Amino acid sequence: MPEGISIQDCMTDIKNNFCLEDQKLILSALDFAKNAHCGQTRKSGEKFIVHPISTAKKVCKKFKDTTLTAASLLHDVVEDCEGIEIEDIYEKFGSEIGFLVDAVTKDFKSFYMYPEVSFDDKIERLIWAGLKDVRVFLLKLADRENNLETLKYLKENKQVRMAFETQAIFEPLKKILSFDKPLSLEETQKKLMNTLKRNKINSPSEFKTFLYKKSFKNINHETFNMIYRNSASIIWRIEGIDMYKRLCTTRAFKNKIQILSVKSNGEWLTADFKFKSGVITNSKKIKMSLSSFNTK
Repeated sequence: MPEGISIQDCMTDIKNNFCLEDQKLILSALDFAKNAHCGQTRKSGEKFIVHPISTAKKVCKKFKDTTLTAASLLHDVVEDCEGIEIEDIYEKFGSEIGFLVDAVTKDFKSFYMYPEVSFDDKIERLIWAGLKDVRVFLLKLADRENNLETLKYLKENKQVRMAFETQAIFEPLKKILSFDKPLSLEETQKKLMNTLKRNKINSPSEFKTFLYKKSFKNINHETFNMIYRNSASIIWRIEGIDMYKRLCTTRAFKNKIQILSVKSNGEWLTADFKFKSGVITNSKKIKMSLSSFNTK
């Protein structure tokens, strides 16, 4: 494992931040994850267990929440390990941990605890769960942050898809929740509720739209899903001379985009481009719009 990311370090963090009873639960989750992911490696060549441990370390130090820390260790066991079902997590670790793992497990439409609630849209499913328990969002953000560290090891089309989803959903969500600041769970929950109230958001669908409008123009639910499926082929547009200059000078975009056309009369400018690999930018000054659905 890389320096600073080890099972022993994780155990030290657990012992430093939790009482004995909570330590037992989290260490049980750690043992379960170690056994479940035994022999698995990531695209980077690292042992797979590095990822859940890194995710858990992030939330452990920041929030010191037993449920969130244990769920972070377990968050991939159902999705990536044969023979482990979501009901196994509920039965062994309880309903709260089970729900968090359930919420971030892909390819489920409903929830083990809420079979009457069903979503075809995986992001709206995640949002529905996060609105019930903000720790779902915090787990997913920590998970995505760590996954982005190995983005370069993915195939280019998968890099572009992950980067698009991150730019559209998780970067705005991270800002709303002030994920990088030292806030408590209660303060984070309050920020979320204030955002929903201030913007009159009443459903997962409305929240999803609110998030991706932070980074992109002229996109609705239908086009969002098309872009997600065809991220590496979609053509994007920047409008305005200043916006074009920002695109060309922002370090994150260097060697990762292909400019297809630039049209200008000296006063206005439009530039169309494609992503060649994954790009995520924190710049509030760059806002792209969809230029073409051509997916050839």
